Amino acid sequence: MAWAVEAQNASSKLTGLDGLVVRSLYGPFATVAWLTPLETIEQAEAADQAFKDPEFGKTIDAAGPLFVTGNTQSRLIQRLA
Repeated sequence: MAWAVEAQNASSKLTGLDGLVVRSLYGPFATVAWLTPLETIEQAEAADQAFKDPEFGKTIDAAGPLFVTGNTQSRLIQRLA
């Protein structure tokens, strides 16, 4: 969880977007997710580009064995009303 919060802080600093870290209560042990509310698809595209920053890559690499290969997901959810 400590690394997840560190990664969220790095993400917020890089993108200028606030977000939060959540932990699953059910399912695989220690599953975490990062949620960042956005106003526009342009914000999502800009954040995606920002994540290509080599310094942010070092933050991700610092996770070491915390990620299970092939077990990551990315989702975009849109509010309809």
